Amino acid sequence: MSQIILPYDKEFFDAYKVYIKPVDYPLSNKKIEGLINIANMQRYFRCNPVKFIEIMFNIELLDFQALMIERSWLCPNVLCACTRG
Repeated sequence: MSQIILPYDKEFFDAYKVYIKPVDYPLSNKKIEGLINIANMQRYFRCNPVKFIEIMFNIELLDFQALMIERSWLCPNVLCACTRG
């Protein structure tokens, strides 16, 4: 099993957009691939909050709920007034 130590490498960061912190112990290629997969999932779900809710919580949102989440996702201050009728 080959193990590598990756210091901060600008080319690696530019290629994968993942920063691997320099550590005192070696990381295996399998561990690095796993971290890259996790980072790609995080990036995808941060861009698609409705998909995150549908996949992780197994909740199918109504159209107005999905629209409310999408519109409020990037706003710094959000106020939602929700009523029953």
